[in-house]
Amino acid sequence: WRDIYKKMGCSPSKTSSIEGLYSYLSNKNTLPSIIPMVNLYNAISCIYGLPMAGYDYDCITNEEITLRLAKKKEPFQPLGLKQIEKTKNGEVVYADPEKVICRYWNYRDCDQTKIQPTTTNFLFILDGAPSIKTDLLDTAIEHLKNILTNLGAAEISSSISLKSDFE
Repeated sequence: WRDIYKKMGCSPSKTSSIEGLYSYLSNKNTLPSIIPMVNLYNAISCIYGLPMAGYDYDCITNEEITLRLAKKKEPFQPLGLKQIEKTKNGEVVYADPEKVICRYWNYRDCDQTKIQPTTTNFLFILDGAPSIKTDLLDTAIEHLKNILTNLGAAEISSSISLKSDFE
């Protein structure tokens, strides 16, 4: 992920979500405790060494997300912050038709789509890269789905794992 971030022109201070989790785990000897569903996907992310994100699916416009290159100065409100940032031309982002929901692939999520204790419909994104085997992604997704089923999830929609050509 560091190589991918370098190719996107990121500063060395920007790290993938999995690197951030591993750093937190190394320093605190535990994962951050946020809310149960976020704690669950963070644990799955750490088990498999893969960046993962979770969103309140009801906050996704048209229930549609694309992985694309940002246009210069698209507005973005970082998770937990009030200020609005502007994207740089060419950063890799996840976006719905109205907003950027995650910058630099998996570096920072937006506040508008965050999972809250009241969230009932979730969307999870597990990021892969050319050097990551699809089987690992599929295994991590199945692990998450099995836990959710065992916890009594009412419905789990189909999932798909895609590898992007971005590198």
